[in-house]
Order: sequence, then structure tokens, then C-alpha cells
Amino acid sequence: MANEWAQLASYGSLVEAELDRARLEQAGIEARTASDDVGGAYPVLQGHGCRLFVRAEDRGRAWALLADAPAPPPEVESPDVLAAAEDQVANHEGRRLTRFEPLDVLLIFLLLFFALALASSATAVQEETRVTLDTTDGLQTNGVIVRAAEFGGRRAVEVTMESDFAGGDSNTIALVEGIDFRDGTIEFDVASGVNPESWFLVKWIARGFAGIAFRVADDLSRFESIYLRPTNGDAEDPVRRSHAVQYFSYPDWDFARFREESPGVYEAPAPIGPDRWIHVRVEVAGSMARLYVDDTPEPVLVVNDLKLGPDARGGIALFVDAGTSAWFSNLVVTPAR
Repeated sequence: MANEWAQLASYGSLVEAELDRARLEQAGIEARTASDDVGGAYPVLQGHGCRLFVRAEDRGRAWALLADAPAPPPEVESPDVLAAAEDQVANHEGRRLTRFEPLDVLLIFLLLFFALALASSATAVQEETRVTLDTTDGLQTNGVIVRAAEFGGRRAVEVTMESDFAGGDSNTIALVEGIDFRDGTIEFDVASGVNPESWFLVKWIARGFAGIAFRVADDLSRFESIYLRPTNGDAEDPVRRSHAVQYFSYPDWDFARFREESPGVYEAPAPIGPDRWIHVRVEVAGSMARLYVDDTPEPVLVVNDLKLGPDARGGIALFVDAGTSAWFSNLVVTPAR
């Protein structure tokens, strides 16, 4: 019959079938494709059984044009195969007649390409970053001095202030280059105490201030930070002991403002002491941060409203403050998955 459709070839993928369909139509031969596309939910997920159809009267000419196509069935199919395929869709048997123009095929390829690129990018972001901190390579300093050193039997980076005092809760940091952080876990080891070379009045206020800055802006103009005051951790004065760890947000929220507006909320006691290695873990998720020290099963400090907001992101930096000598090692940054 003049209007009868006949199967010309079958393919392992819809893309192959569509390419041959395009070649036929460029030669003036009307063609159609039909395939199983998982019930129409994911048209690009073609498996096998993709078929190419032409009008029965064009089958010989089409086959001659596509001499390298997969072998055709020996006889013209009847009744109309396309109509049968449409009936299957109507009966919810999970098959669908699919027709794509060449432009559609190109768009499919582009969508797949970008999906794979995004997946690859997401995987890269999720990779753990480890920095042993036994050398000063890759550290960008601002108001601090760094040098490779040894403390407590291990190699580390020593960080001290360029000047004894920079105003308190300032951007005196050493940025670890090559890290972009939003949410996840930051772990490191730190030992700190009062710098014996500091001016005597600075020694009087010094507490061994040392910690981590995160979500650091490229120009170092803003960041979040949590730090330790180790000499407060084992102080006899209970008020000092209650100030053993501190959160601040540079530049607008320093410890003095927090202590005036929300006393006891952004600082807390912790089982720490000066001049010994302390393992620190900071967990960051949106507007929340939790601080753990050594093997404490519960956080010693919880911040529920990081001041730069839940979407802030940026670098990671080592932080010190007035009159401090601090040693850092074994930085591990694990982005949230």
C-alpha cells in the first residue's frame, strides 16, 4: 500500500537512528523513528531497539542510500508499524513514538555535556583538602609573620603578629591559598601561648589567641572566625574560664560588641590549656557553626547565626591576635556533600 510504513533498520541508540533519518530526509525520503524511552520520562536515556521507518515504496531507495546501515528486516512490515507503536503508548505499555529533528539531537548532546560538566564540577568541589602546614608555601600573610618551625615534637607553621597589637579581633591572618569553602568541616591542630617577646603590657592581656578564619573574602575584608584563648581554659578565675573560646565576624562583630549585646552567647568554656597541641574541629552549615576540641563528644560552642549569612563563601586562614605565638599543623578541609 502506498501509505504503508516499513521498518528499514534497527539501532542500538536513538542518536544513530536520528542521524540516518536526517540523511534520508535530506534526500527527500520521508522517515520516522520509534524507540523505547522509559515511558517517556527520560527521552535521552535510549537503550536498544530503536527503529527507523520509511514508506514502503521508498524502502529500496532508502536502503541503497544507507548502504552501511544495520541489516533491514527481509520483508515490509504490515500493518502500519507506527500506528501500532502509537497504540502501545495509548495502552500505557511503556513505549512511545519519538521523533526528533536534527536540532533536537544537538540540544540533547549539549544538555548531556553540561550535565556531565556540572557533575564533574560538583565532584571536584567535594574533594577533601589536606595541608600538612610544615612549610610556609601557599600562605598569604596579612599582619602576621609565618615561618616553618617545630613544636612539641612535630613540624608546623609558627604564626606571630607583625606588631604586638592590631586592635583586637582584626584581620591578622595567614590565608591558605587554593581553598574555596562554604559549608563542611575544618580540622586542624594548634598550640599557642603568650609570646615571650611581646611588650609587657600586651603580655598582660594576651591569652594565646589562635584559631581559624573561614569564608574569607578575596580581599580579606570580611570573614567568620572561631578562636581559642588557651590560658583561660585552665584559669582559676571562673569568669576567665567562661571565655575560653570565641566566635567573631570581621569586620563588624568583635568580641567586645558580642559581650556587650549578647553576653555569654558567642563565647564559652572549654577544656584547653596553653603550649600544648589541641585538635580543633569546626563544622559549618549555612548560618550555624559548631566547635569541638580534642575528643569532646559535644560541641563546646554553637553559633546559630553566623553574621555573614548562610550563603557566604571564601577562603580558609590561620588566625592569631595580640601577644600570641601559635603553631598550626594538619589542616583538613572537607566540603559538605
